[in-house]
Amino acid sequence: MTDFVQYDGQLLEAALLRLNPWWEDQSLLAVPGLPVRRWPFEPLLKSVLRGDDQRAGLLIGPRRVGKTTLVRQVMAEVAIRFPDIPARNFCYVDFQERLVDGVTPEAVVVALVPRIDPTQPTLLVLDEIQFLADWDKLLRAVVHRHISPALRMLATGSGTAELRRGAADTLLGRVQVFRLGTLTFPEFVQVASGDAAFDPERLDLRDQFARYLARGGFPESLWRADLAGISSQLRSFCETYVLEGDVVRRLGVRQSATLARLWLHIVRHPGQVLNPAQLGNEVGAKRDTADAWLQALELAELILSIPPSDRRGHPESGKNRYPRAYPADHSLATAYGLSSDDGPVIETLVLRHLQSWVARLEGDHQNRADLTYWRHDRSARDSSEIDFRVSLGEESLLIEVKATRNPEPDVARLARTAEGLHHTGVILVHRGDERRSVRRGEVVVHLWPLIEFLCALHAVPTTLGSLTDAP
Repeated sequence: MTDFVQYDGQLLEAALLRLNPWWEDQSLLAVPGLPVRRWPFEPLLKSVLRGDDQRAGLLIGPRRVGKTTLVRQVMAEVAIRFPDIPARNFCYVDFQERLVDGVTPEAVVVALVPRIDPTQPTLLVLDEIQFLADWDKLLRAVVHRHISPALRMLATGSGTAELRRGAADTLLGRVQVFRLGTLTFPEFVQVASGDAAFDPERLDLRDQFARYLARGGFPESLWRADLAGISSQLRSFCETYVLEGDVVRRLGVRQSATLARLWLHIVRHPGQVLNPAQLGNEVGAKRDTADAWLQALELAELILSIPPSDRRGHPESGKNRYPRAYPADHSLATAYGLSSDDGPVIETLVLRHLQSWVARLEGDHQNRADLTYWRHDRSARDSSEIDFRVSLGEESLLIEVKATRNPEPDVARLARTAEGLHHTGVILVHRGDERRSVRRGEVVVHLWPLIEFLCALHAVPTTLGSLTDAP
C-alpha cells in the first residue's frame, strides 16, 4: 500500500457514516425504494449473487438517468434475501461529492476494513467513479486487500469506453458491464404511475405518449409541468454540467466555445453522418480536433453513435464509412429547438428503445448483437438507406422510421432496398394507427404504429423474427 497524504480521519469516518446510515440503523438498508425496477436490475443482481470469480458489476450510462437508484435497489434486495449479512458489510461510497480533502482511494479502503465482518459476504458500491482521477487504483486496492472471502463490487459511472477499458485492465476480465439509458416509453409509464406492471391493453397510451414525447426520458423531467423549464434545465445541464464539466475539465478538451458549436450542430441534426472533416469545416475546427471532440462527446454520453453495416449486417469502418450520431435522448433535440413531430426526433426516440432492446437481447442470448444503419454508396444509381439494422448471430432485422401517418408511399422503395439486401421482410415504423403487412414481390413490409412498436420492444421477443410475424 502506498503512503498517504495527510487527511482528517474523523472527517472521513463521518462522511462514510453519512453515506451509510444503515451502519447505525439496519432498518434503513432493506428499503427497496421505487417499486419499478428498470432493466438491468435483474442481471445486475445476478452478477452480485453469482458464486464464481465474476466479482464486479459496472453500470454505465449518462448522468441523471437513475444509476444510483438502481444500485441502491440492488443493495436493498440483497439485504432482504440475506438478512444474516451484517449491515456494516454493505458499503456505499459516492465520489460525486468530495469526501475529505486529501483522502486517497487506498485510504477509503483502509477506513472501511475495520467495519467489515471478514467472515461474511461484502457488497461494496462505488458510485460515480469517473469523478475519481485514479479510480482504477481504488478497484485494484479493494481486490488486493481481500476484504472478505465473498467480496462483490458494483460501480457506476459515465464515460462508457473509458470505464470499460479501465475496468477490464484493472480487474482482468472479472467485471460485467451493463448500460442504463434514459427512460424508454414503457418505463416512463411505469415510473409515472408507480406501478411495475405494464399492460398496454388497459392503459391510455396516447395521452401517456404525448407526455413522454414532450418531457423526454430523463427521470427528473417526468413530474415537471413547466415544459419550457424542462428544456431550459436540459440545456443548462448539457452546457455547464457536462460540456464544461465532464468534457472540458475531466477529458482535457480545449476551445470550449468551438466544442459547444459542434454539440449544437449534432443535437440539431439527429442522424447526421459524422464525417470529421465536414463537421470541422462547419464549426471551424481541424479534422483531427473535430474527431477528438466527437469521441469526447460520446465519452460524456451526450451522443449515441451507430456505425454503418456491410451487406451482411456487420459493423463496417474505413474510408468514407462514418457513424451516425444522435443525442442521447429525444428531449435534448427538442430542448434545442426541434419539434417533437420532426422525423429526426422520432428516429432518436426509436434508437433509444432499440439500444435498450439490443442490450437485453444480448443478455438473453449470451451473444453479441449489432445495431447499425445501412447506406448504399451515394455514387450508385440506386442509392438506398435503412435507418436501423439489428443483427444477432445469423439473423438480421431492417427497421425504417417515418414520422408520417401515411406510410404507404415508402413501401415500394423499402421493399426494393430489402430485396437488394436479400431480406424477405422489413419493418416500417410510422405515426399512424394501423398495423398490417404489405407484400411487394418477394418482400413483406411490416407496418408498425410507433407506440405499438415501442411496447413490443419492451416485451423483449426472444428472436428478431418475432417482430416480423404477421399481425
